[in-house]
Amino acid sequence: MLGSVSFWIFCRFAIFYHFTAEPVRIAVFLNDFLRAQITVDVCCSLINEAFR
Repeated sequence: MLGSVSFWIFCRFAIFYHFTAEPVRIAVFLNDFLRAQITVDVCCSLINEAFR
């Protein structure tokens, strides 16, 4: 009885963790990527303005 209950809780937790952790990791990756992209764009804009 206890084994089946703990297994059920573990499965629920694993499913919940899988569906919540993956989007969070993707969001963090996209956030870092977009921040780097914005930084590069700003630097390029400043360099272009300096050389005009």
